[in-house]
Amino acid sequence: MDVRAILVVGNTAPANTKAPRTESFAGLPLALYDVLGKSVLARTVQRLQHFGITQFTTVCDEKTGGALDARVKQEWNVVVEDHGLWRSAESVFNDFVQQGAELVLVLRIGAYAELDYEEFVQFHLEQHGRATVAVDARGYRIGIVALSASRRNDAAYLFRHNMEEFRVPCVQYQFRGYLNRLITPADLRQLSVDALLQNNHIQPIGREIRPGVWAGPRARIHPRARIVAPAYIGERAKLRASAVITRFTCIEHHAVVDCGTVLENTSIAPYTYVGAGLDINYAIVGRNRIASLRRNVEVEIKDPRLLSTLATSAPVRALREMGALAAYLPQQLFRGMFSRSQRTMPTDIPAAVNTPSAALKEPALTNPGGSINSTPEFPSELVVVRRYGNE
Repeated sequence: MDVRAILVVGNTAPANTKAPRTESFAGLPLALYDVLGKSVLARTVQRLQHFGITQFTTVCDEKTGGALDARVKQEWNVVVEDHGLWRSAESVFNDFVQQGAELVLVLRIGAYAELDYEEFVQFHLEQHGRATVAVDARGYRIGIVALSASRRNDAAYLFRHNMEEFRVPCVQYQFRGYLNRLITPADLRQLSVDALLQNNHIQPIGREIRPGVWAGPRARIHPRARIVAPAYIGERAKLRASAVITRFTCIEHHAVVDCGTVLENTSIAPYTYVGAGLDINYAIVGRNRIASLRRNVEVEIKDPRLLSTLATSAPVRALREMGALAAYLPQQLFRGMFSRSQRTMPTDIPAAVNTPSAALKEPALTNPGGSINSTPEFPSELVVVRRYGNE
């Protein structure tokens, strides 16, 4: 049987609404962000291919298409909409029918669902319905519909109503597998945590270098960097000296974490530079933005010393590093040759011993009221100790 699929990615809200865009972070759909080395969209495509559905087309809006490189567009058969996202999906459906498709699956890529597509197609055929929609245990749709190719009018009605209404009542297929709706950045973070805990079928791209710690190919981890399981370090990612990566943190491919930075329960998007000496927890970081999951806010960081986006081209990154090195070395040579030393000569030992301590010159703390409650309170923020385990 000729079964094909249409994957719809992007801002699927109706054009005449002013509702804020959801299912996105930093202006891009959550489905395009990596989870343990591969994006949600790529894992959905992989799952379709696993069940023998190899002919598919990905329909996306202009902004989403601009974030994909040429290789990905060719691999996923990407079609960038030119007259509306759903109109383009309807056009792809008609092309599939003319090419001989008997059944078309339509997936609105928002939720991540580990659906058994073979069972789903078999259920649709047994029910002899025009359309079958997958729903969760509570009866809510998860954005996956099976359409018989002979029902063009039903398909046109579905696309023109943004997959929210059907022309006639349809059959419901109850899905009971793993489901993450990916509505907020917190859902994307939870998907990574579930994968590290093996609560779903997502496998990290790389190898397990220690129990609970995965590293992608050519990941560079400084000997003084510290990693507490479970954690993931993506392909060609860099952890510099004294960086601390702890508990469910995921560093995706080509990301850089600078010296002394502490990351806890955080996802770092690909090609992201995280500056030195930072402490980030319960967040998603990428595209010069940080989404705090505890406060449910998204903040743009404009200081490149704190956060920046690296070039996706390897030659461009190499040229920038060489330029930074070329500017750094002459500056250090100039300082070493011409700047005056700030060192002070040590005082004579007997004089240093006989000199009263500077602390004795400070007035002693007084308690004029004689009450214990009037004693100055010790500032709680003076010393902060964080526990990262004993690994």
